[in-house]
Amino acid sequence: MKRNVFRAGFLLLLCWMAALRPVRAAYLIWPDNPDGRLFRLDTRQKQLERETMTGKWEIVGKVTCVGVVEADFPAVTRMIRFPGISPKETLLLVDCTGQVYRFDWKTRTLTRQDHTFFRGFNCHASRFLRRDTLYSFGGYGFWRTNNLLTFYKADKGEWESIVPRTTGPAAINSGLNGYLPASDQYFSTLNIYHNDAENGGASDRDPAVWTFHFRERRWQKLGQVTASVLKLCSPENRPVSVFWSGTYLLLGYDKAPGNQFIMVNPVTNECRLWEDAQRLLNHAPGITHENLYRSYCLNDTLYHYDRDLDVDHTLAHKLKLPLARLWREAQPIGPFYEPESKPLSNWLYVGMTAGLVIAGLTGFSILRRKEDKPQLSTPAEIIPADSQRPEPEVGLSPTSLTPVERRLYEALAAAEGGLTSEQLIQALGIADKSPDNQRRIRSEVIRALNLKLKIAYGLEEAVERKPTDFDQRMMTYTLKPEARPATGA
Repeated sequence: MKRNVFRAGFLLLLCWMAALRPVRAAYLIWPDNPDGRLFRLDTRQKQLERETMTGKWEIVGKVTCVGVVEADFPAVTRMIRFPGISPKETLLLVDCTGQVYRFDWKTRTLTRQDHTFFRGFNCHASRFLRRDTLYSFGGYGFWRTNNLLTFYKADKGEWESIVPRTTGPAAINSGLNGYLPASDQYFSTLNIYHNDAENGGASDRDPAVWTFHFRERRWQKLGQVTASVLKLCSPENRPVSVFWSGTYLLLGYDKAPGNQFIMVNPVTNECRLWEDAQRLLNHAPGITHENLYRSYCLNDTLYHYDRDLDVDHTLAHKLKLPLARLWREAQPIGPFYEPESKPLSNWLYVGMTAGLVIAGLTGFSILRRKEDKPQLSTPAEIIPADSQRPEPEVGLSPTSLTPVERRLYEALAAAEGGLTSEQLIQALGIADKSPDNQRRIRSEVIRALNLKLKIAYGLEEAVERKPTDFDQRMMTYTLKPEARPATGA
């Protein structure tokens, strides 16, 4: 009985001590325009501060928080900043979670936007803004990296998954990743694949270079990172930071006697090595778990603190390094990746085969004409001008058509009223292709078939394209009667 009383008293004491423990203030820190200075929002005191000098903060004013719950923030809260729809707004994402916040600078109001509750699998994910939509690719969590593709659906306040039609990188984490607005593609390479349940928990850096095409939802492999770049990424070099500035991709290394960056221009496929010869950086730039925003990129400028902000604010010094200057100072290495050697496509083989067949038929036709050249005829032997065209002697040889052309020819011959565009696509077996590829393949096959029918029957455009009677925008493909195969053939 005494033991139970002692246990109950001990538990009450622990609860009382926990209640007296002060609530930890959740500081949300992010860099913002126009000069890249840091801002700090204290969610407990409900006030906004800005950095005036390195390690010095001044109060901007009180903040209104809507839907903000301190318990929802991770122990280490890392913020990712994006411009809002209005110049007076900033979008803030919380790393390792799906939390999305909007900060209104005019009213100084922080409002939670999402209705999600998940965390832990997308730490250090690759996040970017595409056409006013937030995306999050890959990340790390639960002892493994992943390659999941998600986007934020603002009208529902939820994150949705993107299911790619082709296989891409095994993981998207700690590599060189960035969105390229000019081509509307996502660039990804040198990602680290890690799974504690595989390979004894060892990590592998993937040298393959990929791009993701949003419109077709397809990954495309561009090639492999060159041997000279991979040598710089050898295991003895310890990567500590990855940055995407909007123009350059940077992979930072802590290598004695100084630090260095591998700088990549993914658009031009150029790679350079910048070494800290002047010892500007007394430690390697990087965002660690404890030192928030020790280094960051904004507007093609690298900002770097030479001391840990959470250790000694007063002695820290902030550097501003324009990346265009670092690119000029860096040593050119050459191409970043070797393009993938593409095998000849099936349609190229079909085209080459069709060309050989056409050349053979043309030569055969010329020889027959020479052999069958008639002698001078008497007027009675001359065929009248208005007589019917004689039937061809050779016709269309079964072996002169490729399998695809044969399927189309037979389908056109069997269709009484012709084939619609959808029926023609089914006959060609290209229903799984994109609309642009369907149009290209359809045009190439019809052009090749018309050429062979012209050689065999002397007909121009044997496969005709006609608008339907009920809708002039819809087309029907028909075969001229003279080009139809003989009955029983």
